[in-house]
Amino acid sequence: MNNMNNGATMKRYAVMGFAEYYPGGGFDDLQGLFDTLDDAIAFAKDCGERIVEVWDTSLVAPPTHGSGARAGLVWTNYEPGAYLSTPQESQ
Repeated sequence: MNNMNNGATMKRYAVMGFAEYYPGGGFDDLQGLFDTLDDAIAFAKDCGERIVEVWDTSLVAPPTHGSGARAGLVWTNYEPGAYLSTPQESQ
C-alpha cells in the first residue's frame, strides 16, 4: 500500500495572506499552517501582508458558485485601505 502522506496530518489552522484585494489563489497565498489558533494568530500579526486571514481547516466547506460563504474563517486583519487601493497607491 502506498501511503502518500507518510503519516503526516494536516494542521488545523491555515494563515492566508496577500497584499491586494484579489488573492493570488491557492497555495500562493498560504503563509503557514499551525496546530493552535493562538500560534496562527501570533504568526498572522507579524507576517507582513496587508490582508491576513486565519482559517480553521476543520470547518472549511467546499465552495459553491456565488455562495460567498466564509465557513472556517476565524480571524482577520485587514490593513486600512487594503481593499480600496493597490499597495503602491496607499504609500
